[in-house]
Amino acid sequence: MVICCDWISNWVQPREYYQLDVALLGLRSAGKSSLVGVLKNNTFRTDTLPTLRKTTTTLRMHNLVTTPPTSAQISTETTPLLDANTKQPAPPSKLLLKIHDPSGQHKFQHLWTDIIASPQISLIIFLIDISDTLTIEEARTKLHEIILFNNKHRKLPMIVVCNKTDLVADYRYFVANKKTKNLKLNKPILGSNEDVMLEYLGVERHDTKLLLEGHTELLFDFKLRLVSLKSAQTDLQHDLVSLLTKR
Repeated sequence: MVICCDWISNWVQPREYYQLDVALLGLRSAGKSSLVGVLKNNTFRTDTLPTLRKTTTTLRMHNLVTTPPTSAQISTETTPLLDANTKQPAPPSKLLLKIHDPSGQHKFQHLWTDIIASPQISLIIFLIDISDTLTIEEARTKLHEIILFNNKHRKLPMIVVCNKTDLVADYRYFVANKKTKNLKLNKPILGSNEDVMLEYLGVERHDTKLLLEGHTELLFDFKLRLVSLKSAQTDLQHDLVSLLTKR
């Protein structure tokens, strides 16, 4: 009887870890596996193999805490946070990041919306290699499809991560490599200019609203981040976790 009571007590107590399920999307070679590697081991690798169909990675993020399972609010504070329902102080839980990474190959891209539609997914990360001018138009098209699907069916927070900014620090990169012919731009892509990249991706700011192609209002929290997984000098794990969990 005592054993049974102990089991029930342990079961109803707040979990030490709160699981946040993330859909990590992007075309082949966008850098998804490298990003997961950075989060997992704080190391950048270029010899990662292409994802076949789908992989799932679970990471224990010891440096982040969150509210109980009723909310996905993230914080680096160690003081008690507020329960999202009762608004009362509640013991914080550490974050368990479960990353669902479907293949970026064309024949598996139908899995993307299936994963987003899954009720356990709480956040979408869309990764784009902005240095690859041969695929950036396709990435832009797929991004629009995911935005429209999410807008209609889930309205999940979404973060677009533009990777390899070190390769497009300025327009001279495109000129030197004769890659401008595949870009339909009225102005250079600047690796550190979020407004220019946002405009190129087809998302426009109108007062406090974000519009896709000037007419479809985004009904969810949308963030754009420019990063370089390869050349970051500080603690990559801490920086990227803060980046990807920021609301």
